[in-house]
Amino acid sequence: MNVIQNSRWPNLWLAPTLLMLATGCVPEIKKAGVKQSNGSVPAVEQKGDVFAGAVQQADPGEGPYIEAAKPFLNAIADRDYTRVYEEISSHARAKTNPEQFVPPVNDKPPVAGAAPIQKMTPAQCAEWMKKMESQLGVPDAVQHVYVHSIEPEVLAGKGDRIDVMFAIGGMPAEIPADIRKASVRAQIRCQLPDDQVKKIAHDLKISEQQVRAGNWPENDQGYDPDERPYFNLKLVLVEEGGKLKVAYFEFMPPSLFD
Repeated sequence: MNVIQNSRWPNLWLAPTLLMLATGCVPEIKKAGVKQSNGSVPAVEQKGDVFAGAVQQADPGEGPYIEAAKPFLNAIADRDYTRVYEEISSHARAKTNPEQFVPPVNDKPPVAGAAPIQKMTPAQCAEWMKKMESQLGVPDAVQHVYVHSIEPEVLAGKGDRIDVMFAIGGMPAEIPADIRKASVRAQIRCQLPDDQVKKIAHDLKISEQQVRAGNWPENDQGYDPDERPYFNLKLVLVEEGGKLKVAYFEFMPPSLFD
């Protein structure tokens, strides 16, 4: 049974969704930015708007974590991968799993067997961000951001297993629990990878230029003409040297629960 896969984003990460459907444990999806009545998130053209809106709607105590995540998220949207590296903590640089950049496709890791990246350099960070782009899309703008959890138990990996999965994913246990401050989730609007552009153009019988412009006709093949492409990002902030830094992150495809 095809649970969340669609023709627009054919390579979705199914394992977490199947687990939740099998157990009946579906987490509450928090608000993030301004949502329309149908649940979709309108595109935001000005970066400041999405962060200001997220801070305004945040629960008490969450606003500072949205502000702390802002430089990292904006650096990704700007494709400034030197700045991305600068926002990553020493914990993230010490050992990084390639699947944090290139997520499993239909529960099959595309980088299966790849060794962890030890003492990641700025050049390695940029290299793996390019690999992320080739699978998920070229970043364009932050359209959606919110704090998923500031609960110490959840951030320590000891809470409800589904909530923990959404909050910290595969965050290494060696990162001290007492410095973990918040789990933040975001959606990054993007331009689709070339292979997906070619597929959509073929399926809808339109030009690749029209696909890239987002000018898609109404159709019965599962392509939504009113929704811009995006990918998801999960990150965990820790306190390091008196500052909040990104100690863990995961890039992910669109999901049924967005």
